[in-house]
Order: sequence, then structure tokens, then C-alpha cells
Amino acid sequence: MKTQHFDDYLKNRFKKQLTRYEHDAKLNKRLFYSFNIPIIILAASVPVLVSLKFNILAIIFSLLVAIGTGITALCNFKEQWQQNRLLAEAMKREKVYYDTKTQQYDHVKDTEELFIEAVEHKMSEHQQSWREMMKKRK
Repeated sequence: MKTQHFDDYLKNRFKKQLTRYEHDAKLNKRLFYSFNIPIIILAASVPVLVSLKFNILAIIFSLLVAIGTGITALCNFKEQWQQNRLLAEAMKREKVYYDTKTQQYDHVKDTEELFIEAVEHKMSEHQQSWREMMKKRK
């Protein structure tokens, strides 16, 4: 493979995808905690509110817990966060193997082609996993 083509791949595909997966992982992690911390606090508050006879507030908190729990179940923030983080780390690890000529790159002539195949395979598996997750929602 020509060096220019490989450099284009790194710049226009690999780095952009890696940045996207890292961004998506951070976003989903933030959403996971932003929903679940209030859910825990509100759910823990309900029995206290009931014992103090603040029934209307307890009902509102219970409703918010149910809505928040439903949203987190529907959107799978934790699963998406973990899958994107795993893929981003796998892509970075593959780049280290390529750069250091270790693992499968040790005795291969066309390391660029092997790198592209490995990275594209990892992204393809990730996309397949995402498709399967979407099918579960239906």
C-alpha cells in the first residue's frame, strides 16, 4: 500500500472514527450518571417522604423515578458507553501494535493493509453489535 493512501486512511477514517467513538463514550457515560444518580436519590427519598406524610411529593418523586428508569432502559446509556469505550481502546491498542511492529505486525510485509483490515473488522463488529441492540428494542 502506498504511504500516502495509508496516511489518508489514518487522517480521514481512523482518527475521525476514534474521535467519534471516544466522544460517544463520554456522552453516554455522562448521560448514564446524569439519569441514574437522581434516580437513586429520588428513589431513596420516597419512603422518607411517605413516613413524613408528604404523599404528593412522594408520588411526584416516584413518577420521576419511573420516567427516568424507563428512559435509561430504553436508551441503554451504560451499554453504549461501554461498547464505544471498548472499541476506542481496541483501536488505540491496534495502533500501538502497528507502531511498535508487535503482535501480528512482527513478521508481516504489508503492515498497513493488516492494520486497516484489523481496524475495519473491529468497527464492523461494533456496528453489528449496535444493530443487534437495536433489534432488541423492537
